Order: sequence, then structure tokens, then C-alpha cells
Amino acid sequence: MRLDNEIITFIDENLIYCLVPMILTLKLIDFFFKDRFQIKKALNLIRWLIISYAIITIIHFLIGLTINSDELELISRVTGPYKIAYLLIFMCATILPLTLINNKLASKSFYLLLVGVLMKIGWYIERFIIVVTSFHRD
Repeated sequence: MRLDNEIITFIDENLIYCLVPMILTLKLIDFFFKDRFQIKKALNLIRWLIISYAIITIIHFLIGLTINSDELELISRVTGPYKIAYLLIFMCATILPLTLINNKLASKSFYLLLVGVLMKIGWYIERFIIVVTSFHRD
């Protein structure tokens, strides 16, 4: 496996698994201990982690599309029978997190939680599509 694929897989597994519990924990701390901790700074750090993840994912996709001929299979998958699921995956993993660049949206912690939940749903849809596509080809 290539190094960039391993890095993206590592980030996927660690960020996506822990994103929603991190945000919920910070919101609970904020609820119980009103102004004792700097929750806004922590949420801002999570926001920028999500944005950087989306940018890294887009760059990885574009590099893979231009360099590897194996990625041409991706185009056939995106235009195939599961194109709606692939569109959902793309929206949840790249487009939606980039909306956090807007400061008005990013200042609302519930929107950050919504983005985290939808990213996790997109991650599960991706795993589902891998299984369904492999059965479809068989």
C-alpha cells in the first residue's frame, strides 16, 4: 500500500471515530462548568482539524486521479449504479466540512456537531459501498 493511502486511512480511523465523542464531551464540560475552561479554543482547534482533513482528502483524490491509472475505476464507480451513494460520501467528507470556513457557521457548536455526525455517516456509507460494490461485481 502506498504511504499516502496509509496516512489517509490513519487519519480517517482516528479522526472520524473520535470526532463526535470529542465534541459532545466538550459541550458537556461547557454545560456543567460554564466559564472554567476554554471550550471555544478547543472547538476552534477541532474545526480546523476538520477543515484540514477535508483539504487533505481533496488533494489525495486529485493526486490519485491524475497519477494512478487505477483511479480511473473510481470514475466508473461514480457514474455507475451507486452514484447517489458516492455523491453522499463526497458531500459528507469534503464539501460539508469546508462550510466550517464560514465563521458564522463555525461559531455554533451544534453545527460543528452536525458536521461531525454527517462525516461519520459518510464514513459508514463508504464502508457500506465497499461491501455492496464487491458483492455487485461478484
